[in-house]
Formats: sequence, C-alpha cells, structure tokens
Amino acid sequence: MNHPSPDPTDAERAQAGALEVEVTRSGGMAGIRRRWHTVAVDDARGRWDALLARCPWEEQAPETAGADRFVWRIRASCPGEEVPERTATLSESALVGPWLEVVRAVQDAAERP
Repeated sequence: MNHPSPDPTDAERAQAGALEVEVTRSGGMAGIRRRWHTVAVDDARGRWDALLARCPWEEQAPETAGADRFVWRIRASCPGEEVPERTATLSESALVGPWLEVVRAVQDAAERP
C-alpha cells in the first residue's frame, strides 16, 4: 500500500530551491483573517520568480484610511537567495497591478487539489 509522503521540511524545500509565497488578508467587517499559501519548485519556479520580480517590494504603499478595510500581507521566501525573504503590507486600495496578480495566483494555486 502506498502512502502519500509527508510535506517536505523547511530544510528540504531550501535544498530544492523551493519558493514559498504566502498571502494573508485581515480586517474587514468581521475581522476574520484568511491565508493562502503555495510552494513553487522546478518548472513552476521561473513563472513565480517573474511574477514576483514585477512587484515594487521596496516602495511604501500609501495608507488608506477607512473602517472595515482589508489589509493584505504578501510574503515570498526562498532560503539561499540573496534576499531570502521579502514582505509587503498593503491596504485594500493598493492591491493593484502586479500585487493583485500575485494574490490571485497564490489564491488559485492554494485552492487547487
């Protein structure tokens, strides 16, 4: 009988050159936090690298005032890279362009079986 192998450890992902991308959404009317996560290796890695390279990681997104708005946190992690982890926190109104593409791609990947 074959059993599925357990998820790889952080060390195994790092050795394989895995890129992990996590999106967290918090706030809103109910204040409920949602999280989506994906790990990209092998052939998919190049597509994710290109998508993440288009994001303006170094720029500060403008703050948007308003009650019940979502706040998005995007984290990309690849141990062994020159910049092993990048993080951005964005208001709902700043989630446009490449940021929105990353969020949608992570949500799509996380919802696939």
